[in-house]
Amino acid sequence: MDFLGFLWLGATAGVGGGAVPDLLLGQPVFWVIDPVPIAVCLIATGIVHLLPI
Repeated sequence: MDFLGFLWLGATAGVGGGAVPDLLLGQPVFWVIDPVPIAVCLIATGIVHLLPI
């Protein structure tokens, strides 16, 4: 998997679980209002991708 696909999956898993209840309840999605959670997910995913295992 390439780096961009890895970031996409990491961000989807990181914020997707909280976005679905927000959408179902009619509330604004938390990561659209405050971009810090999506940034943390992308940084953590990038670090994990670059670690040699």
